Amino acid sequence: MNKVLIVDDEVLARKKIRRFLEEKNQGYEILEAENGLQAMEMIEAQKPNIVFLDIEMPEMNGMDLISALPSINFHLIFQTAYSEYAVSAFEKNAIDYLLKPYNQERFNQALEKCTHKPNQQLVTDIDHLKEDFAKKNIYLNKLVVKRGTKNTLINVEDVIYFRSENHYSYICTEHFEYIYNEPLKDLVNKLDPKVFRQVHRNAILNMNRIKEVIEGDNMSAVMTNGQKLQISRSNRKMVKDIVLRQ
Repeated sequence: MNKVLIVDDEVLARKKIRRFLEEKNQGYEILEAENGLQAMEMIEAQKPNIVFLDIEMPEMNGMDLISALPSINFHLIFQTAYSEYAVSAFEKNAIDYLLKPYNQERFNQALEKCTHKPNQQLVTDIDHLKEDFAKKNIYLNKLVVKRGTKNTLINVEDVIYFRSENHYSYICTEHFEYIYNEPLKDLVNKLDPKVFRQVHRNAILNMNRIKEVIEGDNMSAVMTNGQKLQISRSNRKMVKDIVLRQ
């Protein structure tokens, strides 16, 4: 039996997909999530075969969710009401989408692709889509972190810095430091370069949160929480130029 997850903050949109699935009478087990964080928890716990994902959602949107997932092992169909840039990216990467409003015939066409497209191809396409996000200046707004066993959403703008140590990545905000499951070299391409810069192989800084720069043989940045982080020799001029402009 195929397990289908419908992710949309609009009740009527979820009901529409549920009705289309039930009318096919193929015994789908249907799950629903009204936001990205809830969807992420369901994906981890329920392991759906097919996910219908709305792009425009409050708090954690569809793009934030895709970027937060460590891997994609399900068939993914996007929904969007506009976002022409997103539509072109989906077409380029052979990931199907439903442009709202859509009818049952268009829905069935998208669903049919799930039975013919191998999962491995979908994983490759998601990697390409993440690259497209960066090229089109589509950056993360939210990050999913764990506090204990629970997933928690934090605003990217609240991050003071990202750092790595002993093969772990960490996210530091004003009050907490969280372990994160993605290496800095992959994370940096998902962050807005107008705000975040990798200043060392072990550190990405929120340039708006630099309190002062200490020069010398080992240049470092003092962040607004008092933490001091080293700046590599090759990044010194870049950091000084940005700080001086502020």
